[in-house]
Amino acid sequence: MLGELSKRRYQRAVDNLERLVVQRLFELSKLGISGIGYKMREKIGKALKAHAEAIRKAITEYNRHAARLNPPRPPLSPTEVMNVASLSEFDLLRDTHQDVRQQPWAQQANRKATNAYFNVKRAHEEIKRLNVESVRLFTSVVDEHFDYYCAISRTLFTDPPLAQELSVRWTYRDRVNKKIAHCLQQTASLSGFTGNLLYGRRVGREVSSFGVPLPSWATWSNGTNILPIEHTHAAVNTDSESDDDDEDEVVVPGTQNGQEAANFVHFVDRLALDNPDMDSE
Repeated sequence: MLGELSKRRYQRAVDNLERLVVQRLFELSKLGISGIGYKMREKIGKALKAHAEAIRKAITEYNRHAARLNPPRPPLSPTEVMNVASLSEFDLLRDTHQDVRQQPWAQQANRKATNAYFNVKRAHEEIKRLNVESVRLFTSVVDEHFDYYCAISRTLFTDPPLAQELSVRWTYRDRVNKKIAHCLQQTASLSGFTGNLLYGRRVGREVSSFGVPLPSWATWSNGTNILPIEHTHAAVNTDSESDDDDEDEVVVPGTQNGQEAANFVHFVDRLALDNPDMDSE
């Protein structure tokens, strides 16, 4: 009879401590809500102080009744309870009217294994998404290179001042895209990388843009160009004898012959030399 009475008082102490801990967690969650004013934060702070004092008294009451059980329950410290950030971290709540501490899902090792399983599962889903986004990002920076290339080639002879301004902006964007491509290449070199950095083609993108050479930073560390997907497939389907053929002449949009194309390429190569002030920006 005495044991049942002690257990009843212990359960009431657990219920009271559980109520106070839940109230404190709700007050803490309010602090993370955006749009709360200064006065409301002061009010929440005062409520937290009041809860802290009530929790200390509840812990003292809990420890007193826990020591009378057979076998006695381990005591709690105020620091242990105050550091709880979620209910899942508060192991005491498992010791309720129905003792569930021996259930498989209540074991700490099983909970950690479950969390690790779902973390790995979500990571695999994130990897699939990142494989798509990395190709889209790489395609976007290469398309920007193509757009500047074509715009400068169209205005090089008709509007030289505009071509010069475009070249200045292209130089800046090329440096930014070079950093992006470097990060993508570092990602591709990670162990277990399952994606690719092949240049794709967006829906509605002109096929003629594939005639423009790829930027210098669109290469692997071993110097192999990252070819467009269509070009890669075409290379796989060709016979081995065609590997010795000369490369097709690169057609630059806006030029009439090979000489004009060579002049344009020389102009692009001289951009960094003709604009030394770009390094100081």
